[in-house]
Amino acid sequence: MMKLKVYITIIISIILYTYSYSQISRPGLSKYPELIFVEGGKYIIGNDDDKEGYELHINSFSIGKYEVTLEQFSYFIEQSGYKVDYSNTNDNEYDPSDDVWLTSPTYYTWKNGDDFKIKPKYEYNEPVVNISWIDAIAYCNWLSEKTGEKYRLPTEAEWEFAASGGKKNHNYKYAGSNDLKKVAWTSSDGKLVGVGYKLPNQLGLYDMSGNAYEWVDDKFSDDYLIESEKNNYSLDSKVIKGGSWSTGLKTCEIKFRYPKRSFVRLEYLGFRVLREHKY
Repeated sequence: MMKLKVYITIIISIILYTYSYSQISRPGLSKYPELIFVEGGKYIIGNDDDKEGYELHINSFSIGKYEVTLEQFSYFIEQSGYKVDYSNTNDNEYDPSDDVWLTSPTYYTWKNGDDFKIKPKYEYNEPVVNISWIDAIAYCNWLSEKTGEKYRLPTEAEWEFAASGGKKNHNYKYAGSNDLKKVAWTSSDGKLVGVGYKLPNQLGLYDMSGNAYEWVDDKFSDDYLIESEKNNYSLDSKVIKGGSWSTGLKTCEIKFRYPKRSFVRLEYLGFRVLREHKY
C-alpha cells in the first residue's frame, strides 16, 4: 500500500511538472507582448500591379514577436476593466456582397475562438480573435499607459516592412519564405493554432502570414500609399493584413490587403502591437 502511494505521488508530480513546464515554455503566455527590434530603412510599398510603387522611409521601431494572445488580452481586460462595446451588435445586419456581418453577432466575443466556443485556459497561447479595430486601439492605449512607452498598431507600410524582413528582405512572397507551409497556418489546416509553431521570418517574427489576419492602423483607400504615411483615427474601413487559418494562399502574401469596418469582429481577425522609438 505504501509503495502504491509513492507511485501515485510520483506520477502526480510528473504530471504537474510537465504541465507547469509546458505553460512556461509555450510562447505567447507572458502578460505583455514580446518585441523584436526592426531597424528602419527605405521600403517600396505597392501592390503587384503597381510596378512603380511608392518609396517610403520607415523609422526604426519594435513590433510584437507574435500576435497578441488570449493570455495577454485577458490580462488587459482584468487590469483595465475595459468593457467591450457590443451595443452595435445586430444579428440581422448582414452584407451578402462581403459575406460577413457588418456588426458582430453575440457569439463574436474575445473569449470565443475559431469555433465560437469559449476557449479553455490551456489554449490561451492562441492569437486573440473576434477583436475589432477599436478594441485593438484600446489595448494599445492601455499598454502605453502601463509602460510609459508609446504603443499602437503598425501602419500598413510598417507592417509590410517588418513582414518582408526589413533590411534583411529576400523578396519572399510570404513572411519568411516562398513556401507557405513552412511559415503559415492556412485554410488547409482549418483551425486557429498557438503562436510561434511555424518558422519565423528573417527578423524572428512569427505568423505574419497566416493563423490570424491582423488589423493595421490605416484607413482602407485606393490611394493607400498616402494613407500609410499618416495615423488616422476614424470608424471607416481599415486595412487587415497577413491572411489567416481560414483563407487561402493569395491572402497570406505580404502585399495582399483587404478592408474591414473598424467595429467588425471575426473569428479569424486579431492584431499585433508596435512600440515607437524615441529620437
